[in-house]
Amino acid sequence: MDLIEYNKSYKEFNAELKAELQKTANGFVRIGYLLKVARDTNILYESGYPNVVTYAAAEFDLDKSQVSRFIAINDKFSEGGYSDRIQEQYEAFGYAKLSLMLNLPDEVNALLTADLSKADVKAIKDEIDEEQKTSDIEMIIEQQEHLQEHPEQQEENMLDKAVKSRLQVDPEMYADLHQVISQPHSVRDVAEIFCPGESKVDMVRIPGIGRLMVSYKGPDKNIDVVAVRTGEKETYTWADMENLLLSIMPGDDVAAAWQQAYGEPYPEKRKVAPVQPEKKPEKPKSKVTKAAVPSPKKPLLHDVEPSIPKPDPVEPPEETEIVPAEPEKQIEGQDSIENHKEWMPEPVVDTTYEDVTESAETGQNGMKNEQNESETAHSEKKAILDKLYVLRQKVLNDNKADAEVLAGEVLKKIGGWQP
Repeated sequence: MDLIEYNKSYKEFNAELKAELQKTANGFVRIGYLLKVARDTNILYESGYPNVVTYAAAEFDLDKSQVSRFIAINDKFSEGGYSDRIQEQYEAFGYAKLSLMLNLPDEVNALLTADLSKADVKAIKDEIDEEQKTSDIEMIIEQQEHLQEHPEQQEENMLDKAVKSRLQVDPEMYADLHQVISQPHSVRDVAEIFCPGESKVDMVRIPGIGRLMVSYKGPDKNIDVVAVRTGEKETYTWADMENLLLSIMPGDDVAAAWQQAYGEPYPEKRKVAPVQPEKKPEKPKSKVTKAAVPSPKKPLLHDVEPSIPKPDPVEPPEETEIVPAEPEKQIEGQDSIENHKEWMPEPVVDTTYEDVTESAETGQNGMKNEQNESETAHSEKKAILDKLYVLRQKVLNDNKADAEVLAGEVLKKIGGWQP
């Protein structure tokens, strides 16, 4: 492709493009302002249109939702909330980003920079939407549990919490910073790791506090931290960052420093396969790091009401080798009930006493109808054995009431048994 000749310097070109971008963003605010005028004054009286929605649809093919969005953009981003001029800090933002930012807290929007892409802004919005899924009660339980395990964090400021949490899930970044901190360095050396470029946003989630948004804008500007749930904002210098890193990275040994900072061994590097597949074109790197969130732990009743005792921990049963027992050798001449199938009871399902007795009586009546008088004694024996089997089941199941009734019936049958 042949290059088109352009007879302006980069400075002129950059200024021209910036001016057009500002016109575009300001245009959205001005459109919203004019639609407000149509809504709030009698300017449409001569047109015959009853309202701004009908007017915008007929003249410009704008539906109701688009009208509402332009007006909302003016409400949120214009000077004073009712002006045809956009706030200076949002001049370089486009319509797509401003539309996403409509649903973000003002404290968050104030930290966004124009070099963030639409995908970056959406990633921040997704993080905030995810945080809203955690209720206030769940946050209270989280806070109580977390401070019990880590009481030292109660005295930490938001930068301490955010940076320590961020580095704990990124040991390689911790190692890079440790290498810089342990030798002569500049603020830019440290800033380049946190924000390799013009700006960077880190989202981290702290149990009991929620997501913290950390905004880095380079070594020449301060670091801003906002608590997403409350809107609380704190500002820190790079000197504050330096002091924090020195406190969690003592000595020259990165593994020993990590152990002291986090109370756990430094994670080993993952081994990389010797043969790597052909690399695909890399997507542009995001300027937003999402929060690493552990799997949620289901709260116990004890967490809500301390008077309710905690359940005892369930320990896995010890594995024991089961050795099949050798069958007992039958003594010559010894008899066994297994040799007399006619005396063996049929399997009985332990349901209610009424179901069992009804089934047994029905079976006995049927047998009486089919057997002759010579088998009466055998039938009586079987009925007694059936009752005894059911009685055994009741005893094993601790069903005392039914067992007492069955025991009485067994005694009656034995009393009336004619051998």
